[in-house]
Amino acid sequence: PAASDAYKRPTLTTPTATATITNDDTASPGDLTLSIADATVVEGDGSTTGWLSTDGNQIVDSAGNPVELSGVNWFGFESEIYAPHGLWTRNYEDMMDQMVDLGFNTIRLPYSNEMLHTTSAPSGIDYSLNPDLQGLSPTEVMDAVIDYAGEIGMYVILDHHRSTAGAGVSENGLWYNNQYDEQRWIDDWVSLAARYADTPTVIGFDLHNEPYNGTWGGGGSTDWAAAAEDAGNAVLAVNPNLLVIVEGVAAYNNQYYWYGGNLMGVADRPIELDVDNQLVYSPHDYPNSVYPQPWFQAADFGEDLPDVFEQMWGYIYEQEIAPVYIGEFGTKLTDPKDLIWYEAITWYLSGDFDNNGTIDIPEGDEGISWTFWSWNPNSGDTGGILADDWDTVNENKLVYLEPIQFELDGSPGASVARFVVTLAQPSSAPVTVLYSTSSGTAAEGADYVGASGSITFDPGQTSKTVTVVVLADTLTEGAETFTVALSDPVGATIDDGSATGTILDGSVA
Repeated sequence: PAASDAYKRPTLTTPTATATITNDDTASPGDLTLSIADATVVEGDGSTTGWLSTDGNQIVDSAGNPVELSGVNWFGFESEIYAPHGLWTRNYEDMMDQMVDLGFNTIRLPYSNEMLHTTSAPSGIDYSLNPDLQGLSPTEVMDAVIDYAGEIGMYVILDHHRSTAGAGVSENGLWYNNQYDEQRWIDDWVSLAARYADTPTVIGFDLHNEPYNGTWGGGGSTDWAAAAEDAGNAVLAVNPNLLVIVEGVAAYNNQYYWYGGNLMGVADRPIELDVDNQLVYSPHDYPNSVYPQPWFQAADFGEDLPDVFEQMWGYIYEQEIAPVYIGEFGTKLTDPKDLIWYEAITWYLSGDFDNNGTIDIPEGDEGISWTFWSWNPNSGDTGGILADDWDTVNENKLVYLEPIQFELDGSPGASVARFVVTLAQPSSAPVTVLYSTSSGTAAEGADYVGASGSITFDPGQTSKTVTVVVLADTLTEGAETFTVALSDPVGATIDDGSATGTILDGSVA
């Protein structure tokens, strides 16, 4: 009945009726056309690909392409030997080459204020294996590690791990102590910002490791949010290209989590920096073997872990407030509960937020960035990627990390051109099409890596991406082009089957 007749008793003249539902969710075969769009990319320079910034919940490179930091923590500079651990048995460049070979693109380097100010030489280095480090100060050893990271295409994040030299988290749970006060902490960050201002290998500063006795807001000497803003703005005044990385606290509104892992306060009191698009939030997360937290004790705790992650830190990414970077997570994989946690968190980092096997982020976006704790085998809590011989790789840990690593082709400074292939309407059946590259003024093998293969649109999907690796060089060549062509479609026809990839010199970025 009409709206005006809503309360009148209707009279039924026909007791049954037939309803026909027209399927308008998918198009007819004639409407299923494919097209591919052009792409432009800035080539690298043979080192890392330049400064990074943020866009929504994505970390992006200088060309605006999403980047995922997927790396390892290599500790030691913060300790009393003032150098990365393991150099007593291996060459540092050899270890870093191994990191790249295993698919890692970032190193988080912990340090202490004392390391920056000590007059002592670093120790724990076999100079017969590391002759170029002979005679260097701790800071100069850091320079050497950073320089080589740039040569092999790795990023570096500096992490203020402690005030005084030592092992583990700071004793007082704050970013300062009686020997190195808050202003010294800020001044040291400013000094590092100036030291590496022309070094895009150093992409970000993790302002302090696990400020577990800090408060999120509220003012006073323990207000971590306010201190992070002060330090962040100070370093951005020197180098506005740095990512400012802010960890969480331990407790907010009487809800407790891992040291540095509680970022619930961001919802009420976000960090505000003077430079836009440079802020990244960074929790830490660990399994039952590190500490038997209450949320691990239910028989079916694994089912609830995605909700735990979301409540404490994942909502920042899911709601597109800012990018999230897990600065530390790791396990020895000896506790059966750890395996459940490890699987749950790596799925979550990939973008599978409910752990149901389906990625929940848009095509072309990257998941949550991370650096695994640790590269070192001598972490008492977690062990490392390396075994105790500082050489053998723990493959059981890698099998969960490999699917979430951000990969190019291993070429230092390589960048990626992304070509979006579009299906005009969703299909009720799979649609496939082949693609292949061909050279123009850009030469395969010298300027880009040739690519060919097939892509499949599952029912309902309308967008896919073809990626082509663009190789690094320092030559001034002007814009160069190559082509990506579509062919042999099944289930659709090709409307626009050719796209031009334009490679711009790195100097234009």
